[in-house]
Amino acid sequence: MIPALPRAVWDELRATAGDFIVNTRGWDWALVQPRHRARPSVSDVTSPCPTKRDVYLRKVAGVRAENRAMSRGKEVHEAFMAPFKGEERDYEDPLLRRVYEEGKLRKAEAEAEGIPVSVEPEIPGSPIGLSSVLRPDFLVGFIPVEVVYGNGLERKKLAVTGYALALESWTGHPVDAAVVISVTEKRTYWNLVRIHEGLRKKFLEMRDEVANMLAEGDDPGPADECPSTCPFREVCGR
Repeated sequence: MIPALPRAVWDELRATAGDFIVNTRGWDWALVQPRHRARPSVSDVTSPCPTKRDVYLRKVAGVRAENRAMSRGKEVHEAFMAPFKGEERDYEDPLLRRVYEEGKLRKAEAEAEGIPVSVEPEIPGSPIGLSSVLRPDFLVGFIPVEVVYGNGLERKKLAVTGYALALESWTGHPVDAAVVISVTEKRTYWNLVRIHEGLRKKFLEMRDEVANMLAEGDDPGPADECPSTCPFREVCGR
């Protein structure tokens, strides 16, 4: 099994290998080249706001905001990653304690297998029109792994797609799969993500939309359906 990934995820990965065709690769300059002077981050491209006004408010208008949902997400993220960073934690919070112990278990399995897991590695993003340095949560071999708390699976699928494209551009190695670790109050889900052609094209389209917005400085306006966890809800008058 691949270290830090449950055996069921690795079995699924092997069973479905080669099941689809990919034409858009990170090394194909004609398909992935930047089309605007602005260089958004992966989190900009995959922000939860339908119109990306949260990105505009942060990057163009200079508005800063944070709410409990964001803080909680950061706490969960830090709890899972702490063991991989060699950090000892003593959590009283049941959720954070559970996530921390899960992180410890995965680290122990990785060490037992003898294959290192890269924690927040730096990947060049400029070649594919993103910010100069990208940092996925983990790389297990060439597999990007991201941790998310709550209802963020779909946007994290796009995030790992961005990391896959950047890895391909940087290394010339095809990256066809990734994993999103979804943490909820009750349990943790390990989601295998196939980096298929549709996800690749969607990520690049969204990259271009966000880059154009940042380059032109145009306010996209509030979304019709604002996510309840968005820290800019009051700014947008929701």
